Amino acid sequence: LEKADDYFIIYSKANPKVIRPVGLKHLNLKAESEKLRKAAEHLGASNVDQENIVDFQQLKDLSFTHLHNHSQYSILQSTAKVSGIIEKAFEHGMHAIALTDSGNMMAAFHFEAAANKINKRIRAEKRKQRKRGGHTIRKKFCPSLAVNLMFVEIEMIKRTRIMEVGSSCSLRIKRVTKI
Repeated sequence: LEKADDYFIIYSKANPKVIRPVGLKHLNLKAESEKLRKAAEHLGASNVDQENIVDFQQLKDLSFTHLHNHSQYSILQSTAKVSGIIEKAFEHGMHAIALTDSGNMMAAFHFEAAANKINKRIRAEKRKQRKRGGHTIRKKFCPSLAVNLMFVEIEMIKRTRIMEVGSSCSLRIKRVTKI
């Protein structure tokens, strides 16, 4: 384990109580899936019909926003261009999207600029509609920025050994922009 010889002694002193199980029960997923398949066959349904579970007409008018997107600035996690993410969201009728890159916020200015371009198009569309006597129902596009940051806590042990304990957190940056 590449730990100092006294690591477990120090750990045992710092954590004298026995660690109790949390009560999770392991299920054999293959066996459980088989039980579900047999129950469905018994009821006369070989395949589940998605149309009967969800009324898609009810979902048609609901808006949807992706809240966890990585761009090309999330190293080894995505190759999506910031402008492409915003354009696709706009094409699919979304009025908002979040960018949650890992370890940096280098895409923030590109993300805001791309959203501003979309909002300029929306404003121009609204002006055209007003001149024609109509109105548009398109909402302004709302970008939301977040970042996943990794933190490392470093403790010195006997001045020769460094123990790293990793943790992570997400920060959401909120910015209100006027159109």
